[in-house]
Amino acid sequence: MGGFPLVAPTTRLRVRSASGPIRTLLRWGRSDFTLVIDRGGRTVDEKVRAMLLGELSGQAHSYPTDRSIIQLFEESANQSPESPAIIFDDTTLSYRELDQRANGLAEMLYRRGVTKGDFVPLILGNGLELPVSVVALLKLGAPFVPIDELWPAHKLAEMIETIRPKVVLHGTEVVAAEALPTGLGLPIEAGGIPERKHGEFGPGAQMDD
Repeated sequence: MGGFPLVAPTTRLRVRSASGPIRTLLRWGRSDFTLVIDRGGRTVDEKVRAMLLGELSGQAHSYPTDRSIIQLFEESANQSPESPAIIFDDTTLSYRELDQRANGLAEMLYRRGVTKGDFVPLILGNGLELPVSVVALLKLGAPFVPIDELWPAHKLAEMIETIRPKVVLHGTEVVAAEALPTGLGLPIEAGGIPERKHGEFGPGAQMDD
């Protein structure tokens, strides 16, 4: 068995109007989803609604509720180490590879002073670096803050001033990273992250966090 897959499709829905701006409101409930176009109060038709709640909503999986997400992931890595966990373009990371690279990155961050509860901004595009970073931060119990790599320098500076992170993870070719204060950025490339079977980075998030 392959455990809990981390691969999920990304879908973009685009609303176009030839006669002015249309504002959309997403209303979520426990068992219902309504897309309201507020020019006239029209709701999305049943065919689109069925698609959103069906093929685009992913698969439902039952899972234990007495363990955290990272504990469930690590169990999958132990039980099915060679099963594919992440697929990007023509590169696949197994659960073992993802787990050990996340351990390596978590250790790097811990040495930079990142511990449980610290916010860590991520300026990462599509690639293996993003899931590796997310798993690493889950191991540390450090919340991640996704940052659009197209943000202007002043907006990035405002974010840094607000959350005062100890480190900012970014891709090796992200232009926005040039606006970071000296020494704050940590460029990462998935292939260059050391693999660690066991990382030394303190306690991570628990169920009561």
